[in-house]
Amino acid sequence: MAFIFIVFGGLFLKNAAPNFSAIMGGLSAVTVTIGVLLFIPFIIWILLLAYTGVLLPGFADERARIGTVFKFTWSKFRSLLWVAILYSFIIAVGILLFIIPGIIWSIYYCMAFYACAFEDKRGMDALRRSKELVKGYVWTIMRRWGFWMYFALLSGIVGTIPLFGWIWSIIALFIITPFQYVYYFSVYLTIRERKNKGFATDVATGRQKMNTILLLFGPVFLFTILVIIGIASKTSDNSNAFEEFEDKNITGEEAL
Repeated sequence: MAFIFIVFGGLFLKNAAPNFSAIMGGLSAVTVTIGVLLFIPFIIWILLLAYTGVLLPGFADERARIGTVFKFTWSKFRSLLWVAILYSFIIAVGILLFIIPGIIWSIYYCMAFYACAFEDKRGMDALRRSKELVKGYVWTIMRRWGFWMYFALLSGIVGTIPLFGWIWSIIALFIITPFQYVYYFSVYLTIRERKNKGFATDVATGRQKMNTILLLFGPVFLFTILVIIGIASKTSDNSNAFEEFEDKNITGEEAL
């Protein structure tokens, strides 16, 4: 989609501004290249979605044959893709609305993928079903998120290692990420089972809630403090350099 918008946008500008035809002629190759580069992650995302969809039914039923699993995945693929697009769009809007709504919506709608695949919910119905499941179990899901947040941090550090980093990125994309969805799928099954048994909420003690907050936001606070210290140190160095520069100017003027 990004590829289409960029290419046709470039063609429109080229036709609408003939005075800049030479410039746009030079940019056309760049436009197509950028479009392709943006289109490749979209293709990878679709393949990853399909791969993950293959894993989940097999995880849910160990007796499922591979042919049955692929048939199930293909029958659900368009619905899953539409739910994924809706989810991404809603979260993007939430992030633009001062970030907090995006975080809240990402929690409420995190089960939409599974509701679509295993409860035959489509589009907004899958998102509404996800919110219904998550309601009362927010703390449980946030604790589960904490584990993968630290793992993602560790993965990012490993990815910075020269030579090994790109290999790790491929491993993370095609092996670890799908199993992350399998991990959340097990959480979905647990919550759905508890809801079906009449447990509307997950009783979390005050201590558990505090531990969850520290688990999720402790690193954020630490990172913020380090950034503030770094900025303060940089500002102090710049201030000292400016004072030294002023002293040299004053000394030079006095010498004259």
